[in-house]
Amino acid sequence: MFSFFKRKSRLEKLREEYESLMEKIFIVSKTNRRAGDELFVKAEEIMKKIEFEEMQQSK
Repeated sequence: MFSFFKRKSRLEKLREEYESLMEKIFIVSKTNRRAGDELFVKAEEIMKKIEFEEMQQSK
């Protein structure tokens, strides 16, 4: 009922950031491949952070 009061975890924020970046990559890569590749490197870094957080939570 009051889910808007619930704070997002760091993992949820990283996942949202990753998803939005992947959408942006898809759009940008159609016109500028180099810029898309640079954004993809950032997305990979975020994915590594996500994997690290998941490992921390599973312990």
